[in-house]
Amino acid sequence: MERHNWTGISIDPLSKYNKEWLQLRKQPFVNLAIGEIDTALQFVEFSGNESWCDMMSGFKQYVRPEDLITFSSIEYKVQVKTLDKVIPFNVFDVLLIDVEGAEMQVLKGLDLSKHRPMYVLLENANFIGGDNKLRRYMYRKGYKLIARIGCTDDIFERVNES
Repeated sequence: MERHNWTGISIDPLSKYNKEWLQLRKQPFVNLAIGEIDTALQFVEFSGNESWCDMMSGFKQYVRPEDLITFSSIEYKVQVKTLDKVIPFNVFDVLLIDVEGAEMQVLKGLDLSKHRPMYVLLENANFIGGDNKLRRYMYRKGYKLIARIGCTDDIFERVNES
């Protein structure tokens, strides 16, 4: 996307991505967790033989007990900030949220009347077919569901300025 003049930031609590991001990307990387309020929370980082294992990492309260038994993990505290405090600009086109079950907490830490992305791609995989609570929340914030990607992600488009 950077080849097409994309600008933005990437935010991830996994510090192992910081060095790689700096080597491969021009845009800023913020090593931080995002949530509803500024705090510190227990975080579980998964690892294993498969390259995708770390993608299951997340706040301890959202980690499935069976994953703790099945995969290697370490646990540590991470600093959590709201998106309102981290995003350095008000106007942007796309917001992508993939936080392993904590999507609502991230959304509640973002003032969508101030930050009005045209599109929001939201992981919505806690329930088969997606969680309608997340969809209703986005609808109340002025967004409509326009697509579902596979069985995990919803795409919303802004429909009004309220």
